[in-house]
Amino acid sequence: MDRLLYAIKFGIIFMLAFTTTRYIVPFPDTFLYQIIYGVLVGITSSFLTLFLVGKRPK
Repeated sequence: MDRLLYAIKFGIIFMLAFTTTRYIVPFPDTFLYQIIYGVLVGITSSFLTLFLVGKRPK
């Protein structure tokens, strides 16, 4: 049950961090910059989410 709650917390916080980052930083026009932008937003959201949620339950 702890893993399920952890997954739900992770998903909600990741979604909030991802949408906030997309709102703050404008979406680029060219295809290459869109790929780079998507990777950077995904990595930033993941690290922010892991920082806020904490360690995974054992």
